[in-house]
Amino acid sequence: GALQKRLRLYANINRHVQERTPAGFALAAKQAVDEGYTAIKLAPFDELRGPNHVRTGPNAAWRPGVERVRAVRRSIGDAIELAVDCHSRMEESEAIIVGHELADCNLFWYEEPVHHTQTESLARITQAVPMATASAESIFGVEGFRPFLTQRVVDVIMPDVKHNGGLAETQKIAAAARMNQILVAPHSPSGPVATAATAQVISTAVNFYILEHAWGEVDWRGDLLWPPEKVEDGHLILSSEPGLGHRLNMDVVNAHRRANATASDSSKVNAGK
Repeated sequence: GALQKRLRLYANINRHVQERTPAGFALAAKQAVDEGYTAIKLAPFDELRGPNHVRTGPNAAWRPGVERVRAVRRSIGDAIELAVDCHSRMEESEAIIVGHELADCNLFWYEEPVHHTQTESLARITQAVPMATASAESIFGVEGFRPFLTQRVVDVIMPDVKHNGGLAETQKIAAAARMNQILVAPHSPSGPVATAATAQVISTAVNFYILEHAWGEVDWRGDLLWPPEKVEDGHLILSSEPGLGHRLNMDVVNAHRRANATASDSSKVNAGK
């Protein structure tokens, strides 16, 4: 059964931010904090678009991203936890440099600076930077997590129930992480169904740290479910209804249905990622 009925969330502000300036990120972060969130995540490195970007010197492509992070930290103060997602856009030496540049921002984690398949690089980055690291959002099955569990590649693992094999597999991954004294912070920049599924399983894990919440995207998000998704003071209130705790509210689904929309397979396993 659930060990917690209230799961602490962090607000992923990234897709909400249209003005991709330091001020734009800072404003969004402050709005999320004002709503009660005690942790924020942003993906600030828009300029890291390809393998040939400038990595060092005064024109390094990561410098605007660092300024965005610093602006957010100034906006939210020191008491709010702050995480940075790098979307695997760096290489090892660059990631270490940027990690040290961000030292004054007091991050609670530095997420996926290099691709999760580069486990040796990730382990060296983890040893070199002055903050916790996080990764493993795209890995399938508890066996796929083996190096992250046995070699402590990162400090926090981020299983995603949509990609890692489902509810039972997520529970196995969390239990294996517990044996290796690794925290679990599920990856879920998704809609309320995926969040509800994640919440039901991760609420049973003693090494659960925090859950991702896609903040500020549409104001009808919570109403897609019945009973509605309930967030209070930056915490998801776990539903006691059977199954995932919710069912789809088809009135809201139909009200926002897009004509001629098509769905593609978003599985990271099938995509070979």
